[in-house]
Amino acid sequence: MVERSILAYFGSEGEATQAMSELTNLGYNTVQLDRISLFPGEITDDVSNPLTSDFNSLANLTLGTEDLSDDEGIALAAHPDASGLAEAEVPRSTPFLVTVVCDPKQVDQAVQALKRHGARV
Repeated sequence: MVERSILAYFGSEGEATQAMSELTNLGYNTVQLDRISLFPGEITDDVSNPLTSDFNSLANLTLGTEDLSDDEGIALAAHPDASGLAEAEVPRSTPFLVTVVCDPKQVDQAVQALKRHGARV
């Protein structure tokens, strides 16, 4: 059986879960949500205080990474996203990935549903 995979990127988890709900209601069985990043380690939403030095590197403060070695932290601090002098790259601006696996005849319907919820497909 031939199947197609659709990768859709979202800027918020809420939009992604709404799209997943619609696809599930339409009868799609394989729909998965993942959070992606350009950087190693877990993505953290914890607030670090630069005055108390409870962070490992600039990458922890600006990129939301954690559990980096000293070398990784230094290398990532040189990334344009860490300095704020560049526009966020796609995984940074759309970190939620919805993957849909379906029959080729269902691709157009799935893509339309994903785009209705703000996906970049």
